[in-house]
Amino acid sequence: MIDVIRVTQILTRFSGLSEDVLADAMPVVAVACAECTEKLRAPEYAEHPLVLEAVAALCNYRLLLRDKSYREGTTQFSAGDVSATVSPAAMLESAVQLRDDAYTAAARYFEDTDFLFRQV
Repeated sequence: MIDVIRVTQILTRFSGLSEDVLADAMPVVAVACAECTEKLRAPEYAEHPLVLEAVAALCNYRLLLRDKSYREGTTQFSAGDVSATVSPAAMLESAVQLRDDAYTAAARYFEDTDFLFRQV
C-alpha cells in the first residue's frame, strides 16, 4: 500500500495547504493511494519516490477540482509597486502539468490499464 502520510508530506510541498485543509483532504489522499496501489506493477514500488510524487500530484489536481474557493474569481494582491495575481485557471493548468509530468516520470512503475483500442 502506498503510504498516505508520505504522500501527504509531498502534497504539502506541492500545494502549500494548511494542516487543517490537509486533514480535510485525507479521504482524497487515501482513495488516490488505494487506486494507485492497485495499478502498481509490483508491491515494492509503493515506496518509490517517483510513485509517491505521482500520487501527490494526482491528489493536488483532485483537490483543486473539488475546492470551490480555487475556482471562484481571481485572487489579487498589491503592495506598492508589487502586485501578484493568481487565476484559478492557471492554478488548474499548473496542477494538470504537474500531474502529467509526475505520471510520465513514474510510468514504468504502473500498469497501463487505461489503453483503449477502438478501431483498426
